[in-house]
Amino acid sequence: MSRYSRTGAPQRGGRWREHRQVIDALAFKYRTGCPWTDLPAGFGSRKGGHNRLRRWARKKRPSRAA
Repeated sequence: MSRYSRTGAPQRGGRWREHRQVIDALAFKYRTGCPWTDLPAGFGSRKGGHNRLRRWARKKRPSRAA
């Protein structure tokens, strides 16, 4: 498959990693205190995990107290 679409523009992005893998990476990072650059390769891209954390934090809305 070509990296270009039918219009000739380059394709960007790809499939997201599963949420479970990202959550495991976040738990490991905060449990061990390691920097993003030291995450084991089994957790996937450190950039992807960091970006997903930022995205989730930005979308979080305060919950209502019942």
